[in-house]
Amino acid sequence: MQKKMVWLIVLLFVSFISAQNISLDYPASNEVGEEFEITVFLMNFEPGDYDIKFEIMEGNKNIAQRLWEDTWKSTHYWIKGAFVEGENEKEFSLKIVDDVFGEKQFKVKIRNSKETWIYDGFVMDIQPGDENQDDSDDKKDKEDKKVDKREKEDNEKINKEERTNENESIEISNINNTSSQLLGKTISSPIMEEKIIQLGSKKIESKRLDISSDSRKVIYSSTPEKMKKYALFAFAFVCIVFSLLVIWKKI
Repeated sequence: MQKKMVWLIVLLFVSFISAQNISLDYPASNEVGEEFEITVFLMNFEPGDYDIKFEIMEGNKNIAQRLWEDTWKSTHYWIKGAFVEGENEKEFSLKIVDDVFGEKQFKVKIRNSKETWIYDGFVMDIQPGDENQDDSDDKKDKEDKKVDKREKEDNEKINKEERTNENESIEISNINNTSSQLLGKTISSPIMEEKIIQLGSKKIESKRLDISSDSRKVIYSSTPEKMKKYALFAFAFVCIVFSLLVIWKKI
């Protein structure tokens, strides 16, 4: 029984030692759009041909490309024949193509015609590239210009409204001044001078009229009219005296 346990431990130890594994050498931080290299070391793999695939993803989307046979393709595709028999070390060129920043974990997959090995837990820090920084600066400048333009338009609108209000105030003031002047002229109208108007051989005296007074009637009397009034008064007086004499004689 003890011999069986010893042989079991030996087999597990040998299998652990002979397990396939990989090692990577790559920069810990990379900029978007910048090409970088990853060196892959195969350990304890049997001689043969192997394909490789790098999975650098954001959600379900691959955000990187790899260079193989002078062609850039998404890391969604395998690099077939990446390792041929006898090779256990190879350098690959990659670049981040999407604007995804911060620390990202990625996987490396190795396969042959019989089996696939998946290795994860690798970490890479992705930084904005120069173009992204320029784009961010341009975007910020555009936003600042939009804000400045909007503020300028608002200021112009406010100034226009203030000028309009000032003009309206000036117009109202002018109207008030004009009204006051017209009213003053009406109130201070000159008094009509007394005039003597010739009508044939007779004179008619016109009375003085104050236009600013409440009474706007023109009252005048001619000399013949005055004589008629006096004659009527005299005739009435004679009639009264004659009536009194007649009454007295009867008595």
